[in-house]
Amino acid sequence: MKFKLFFFLPILFYSCNLKETKSDYQPESFTFFVAQKSNVSVYEEYPSTIEGQIDLEIRASVEGYIMNVLINEGQFVKAGQVLFEIDPRPFNENIKNASANLSVAESKRQQAQLEVDQLVPLVRDRVVSEIELKSAQIKLRTADKIVNQAQSFLDAAILDKIYTKIVAPVDGYVGRLLKKKGSLVTQSDLIPLTHLSDNTL
Repeated sequence: MKFKLFFFLPILFYSCNLKETKSDYQPESFTFFVAQKSNVSVYEEYPSTIEGQIDLEIRASVEGYIMNVLINEGQFVKAGQVLFEIDPRPFNENIKNASANLSVAESKRQQAQLEVDQLVPLVRDRVVSEIELKSAQIKLRTADKIVNQAQSFLDAAILDKIYTKIVAPVDGYVGRLLKKKGSLVTQSDLIPLTHLSDNTL
């Protein structure tokens, strides 16, 4: 009898504890909602700049002081229109000097040519040696090269004078004028004179 009672008591105690644990359980509550379908616009912001198909930097091709600014910011200009004028006086002097040097070189060539023309019959008649004629011919070829070089300097001086008028390469709108009248400009300037664009904004 004692043996049966020993097993009965633990079982009874366990069943009481199980009932007490189940009675303390509380279910969790959840909130639900139904998603509705709709169109939503999403916006994003990005830093940017607006450029036209044509966006050119206008720069000087020669060094000098700006004498005239013939445009305004935002102005529409046509291709070939003069935008800036650089002081042409130093370039006029360069043309004069180059032209004078060319004249001197041409005179020396004429003298060399005359000397050759005089020696040809003398060599033919064996009055002078061929060495003198060959020496005169070398002087003539050298004089020809000096004339060609002087002509190149004159052409370059004339071209520089043309570049004192800075023209629009294409049609477009003028941007900010970054150089003013009296400013010194060079070919190596980091800042351009202005920009030319087909953008109207």
